[in-house]
Amino acid sequence: VNTNTAMKAYDMLSRDNVIYNRRGLGYFVTPGAREKIMESRRNEFMTSVLPDVFRQMRMLGIGIEEFTKKWSESSK
Repeated sequence: VNTNTAMKAYDMLSRDNVIYNRRGLGYFVTPGAREKIMESRRNEFMTSVLPDVFRQMRMLGIGIEEFTKKWSESSK
């Protein structure tokens, strides 16, 4: 891995409060990091992925009832 790429990743994770740096010791995972990551991923899904799914459902004529049925079947 390129050193610059790794440093960018550390900077991004630090900015998002997923990790923190202790001078001379290295990086550590912030308490509650998993929840922060999950919230970020949920927001990304809701704003980016889901609108496209709904658009495709409308385009293909898939109603919410059919979607709900498939959702129920997939969680068994």
